[in-house]
Amino acid sequence: PRRCNQPAFVVFAINSAARHFNRRIGIRQTWGNAWEFQQRIRIANLWRLIFIVGRTGNIKIDRRVDEEARLFGDLVITDLIEHHHVLTEKTILGMYWARRYCQTQFYYKGDDDVWINKWRLFDYLVTLSLRPTVNPSHCWIGFVSTMNRIPIRDKSSKYYISYDNYPMDKFAPYCSGFGYFMTGQTADRLIWAIPYVQKIPGLDDVYIGLLANVTHVEPTHNDDFH
Repeated sequence: PRRCNQPAFVVFAINSAARHFNRRIGIRQTWGNAWEFQQRIRIANLWRLIFIVGRTGNIKIDRRVDEEARLFGDLVITDLIEHHHVLTEKTILGMYWARRYCQTQFYYKGDDDVWINKWRLFDYLVTLSLRPTVNPSHCWIGFVSTMNRIPIRDKSSKYYISYDNYPMDKFAPYCSGFGYFMTGQTADRLIWAIPYVQKIPGLDDVYIGLLANVTHVEPTHNDDFH
């Protein structure tokens, strides 16, 4: 996608499987379209949407994805083959792209099967940006999981994690990966920690929680994320 010509207010990085063409169309036509915000507040890159998409190994599908990228200019394409285990890499890529190419004030990570009330979220972000008590380098908000912090050791489970990948008995607190946001400065802290924290395949939200833990960022629960 084109990089932002000036810092963005919020970038939405949505993990999307290559085959999910209709989901991406639906998002572009609904909450991903910020036309009314742009008319009210004439700031470039107020509301930027990108999709993080992998490859399938199917020439027909991959060519269709390339055509979609040229048409809409909102796909960040990785050469990784689509699989549950590459979700962590896709999430890292989205966070890195948002900060590297848009210097975004807020970064939102989501999935393509989640709907966002864009009016409430936009008003909330504006209010948060004006609140002097918010520490911009320690702000990560979403649905903080309290029930899913025990690693699954059953090899037949989609969410299996080996002791080699994670030897501890409990995960650090984290925001559930279906949707959360953080400030750009918080994203920078987490990006800094990536080389020092072993990646966990498929459990991207857990991995972001580990990055937050080593950088002393505590996730904040918000009941509006559900």
